[in-house]
Amino acid sequence: MRVLLLVALIVPAASNLASSEEAPVVRDGSTIEQAVIVRQPTGRSAIDWEWQWIKEHYPSASWPGWMHQCLCEQHRLYDLYIFDTPAGNRKAYFDIGEKCD
Repeated sequence: MRVLLLVALIVPAASNLASSEEAPVVRDGSTIEQAVIVRQPTGRSAIDWEWQWIKEHYPSASWPGWMHQCLCEQHRLYDLYIFDTPAGNRKAYFDIGEKCD
C-alpha cells in the first residue's frame, strides 16, 4: 500500500516537471530568436551557405532587390536578409556564432 501511495505522489510531480519544460526553438530564420545557426566558418563559405539555405527554403525568392544587414543583438552577431517572394517580403535571420559588442 505504501508503494502505491508513493507512486501516486511521484507520477503527478514528474508530469508537472515535463509539462513545464519549454518547447524547443524552431530554427526557421523568421525572427532573431529563431535564427538559423550557421555551422560554417565565417567568410565566403558562410555567406554561400546562407544563400543556399534561402534558395532551398524560398525557391521563388527574386534576387534583385535583396538586402543584407549585420546585426549585433545581445552580444551575438547575426546576418539578416530581406528579399521578395510572390507572397511578399520575407526575412531570414542567421546566427553566425560570433560575439559582438
